[in-house]
Amino acid sequence: MTENEAIETIYKNSRLVPKELAMEFIDISTPFERAGSLYSEKEQEEIFDIKEKIVELAEEMFSV
Repeated sequence: MTENEAIETIYKNSRLVPKELAMEFIDISTPFERAGSLYSEKEQEEIFDIKEKIVELAEEMFSV
């Protein structure tokens, strides 16, 4: 059983997960970066700012 499978088994039916674990799933950088080429430079900057705010809020929410 892989580490991911073990974690899934433990928390699959749980409504609560540890903050440190939840934060591992909040990395949204890659999808934002992949989509960046679809937009103008100005729009990319606006999207990047939004992504940064989302990450900042997630870090505040899930920090211990």
